[in-house]
Amino acid sequence: MAEALVLVVDPDAAAPLVADALATAAGANGHRVEMLIPLVIPSTLPIGAELPGVAGLLNPLREAAVEAMWAQGISGRAEIAPCRSLSALIEALEAPARIVLLGAPDRRLRRALRHAPAELITIPTRPAQPRARLLQRRPAMTLGATTPAGPARR
Repeated sequence: MAEALVLVVDPDAAAPLVADALATAAGANGHRVEMLIPLVIPSTLPIGAELPGVAGLLNPLREAAVEAMWAQGISGRAEIAPCRSLSALIEALEAPARIVLLGAPDRRLRRALRHAPAELITIPTRPAQPRARLLQRRPAMTLGATTPAGPARR
């Protein structure tokens, strides 16, 4: 197993982010890096099923990773890994020294990685969206005394 693992969570990651993830995984020590691009296959299909349309969409990402490894002088490999789920893929691997996630992991993947004895680094692929404030408008109910809304009737 590689000393460092890059796991692509977002298949729409740009090539410069792939290169950054590989450089982060290799670190200053020049760890050997294995990059896995998961191909999640539904349970209704056999795990060895070939899905040429989906695999064709993931090949440019793998090729960008191979080019980035070659350009940066990083030893390792990049492959498309068929699996049932990302958490199942993580559980099947030996624990590397460093795991770099390219994209935002979902709750199941974060739970699977919680007990991993590796250093965990996440590289987001999309800019963070500001969360909507819940009380931007008037609240539906006001507690306490309030002033009347209109003119006072007598």
